[in-house]
Parts: sequence; C-alpha cells; structure tokens
Amino acid sequence: MVEKTKKDTLMIDTKEFIEMKINHLEEKMDIIFEKNQTALKQANTEMNRRLDGMNEFREQLNNQAKTFMTKPEYESKHEGLIERVETCVDSLNGKMDNKDRELSKRIDALAKLVYIGLGIFIVLEFLISAGVINIK
Repeated sequence: MVEKTKKDTLMIDTKEFIEMKINHLEEKMDIIFEKNQTALKQANTEMNRRLDGMNEFREQLNNQAKTFMTKPEYESKHEGLIERVETCVDSLNGKMDNKDRELSKRIDALAKLVYIGLGIFIVLEFLISAGVINIK
C-alpha cells in the first residue's frame, strides 16, 4: 500500500517492494532465457550444418575406400609384377651378353684388319724407300 508522508514522498511497504523487485528480476531472467534459447538454436543449427558437411566428407571417403585394392590383393599382384620384371631383366641381360660377345668379336676382327692394313702399308713404305718399288 502506498502512503504519503510529511515530505510528500511515496512510501511503499516492504512486501510490495520485494514483489516489484522479483517481478523485475523475472522479466530480466525471461529476456536472458529467450536470448540464450535463440543463441542455442543458432548454435545447434550451425553445428548440424557442420556435422552434415563432415558426414558428406566421411561418405566420400568411404566410397573412395571401396575402390582401393586390399593389401593381400596388392601383394599378390605386386609379386606377379616383380616376377615379370625380373624375367624381363634376366632376358635383357642375356641378350646384352650375346650382343657384347658379338660386338667383341667384330671389334677383334676389325682390329685384325687394321693391323694387316698397317703391316701392308709399312712393307710398301719400306719397299718404296729401299727403291725396290718405283712410283712415278
């Protein structure tokens, strides 16, 4: 109840004052609660959006993983490939050895021809310088 005093000031009894303060605090708490609810909804929406993106990425990785070769499958195919490469290398080494032998024989034959040619040239030069053969 409101009463007037000598100085024309309003006097409020304690119960009304406390009720006013409680009502004021309740209004503030309601506003804060509503803001928190709005912020929570926005955060929840954003988190769901991010989780959806992560789930899409995870699904892409799972789909990609399905196309990968398993370890046993890789090892079996890799072993076959290694055997084929080793076979090819051995074959090439054998062919190179044969080619090296052929080339070595040809070089030896060519060297013999060069030595014979030099021998003939030296004999001719000696015969010319000795006067046995006259070149005019």
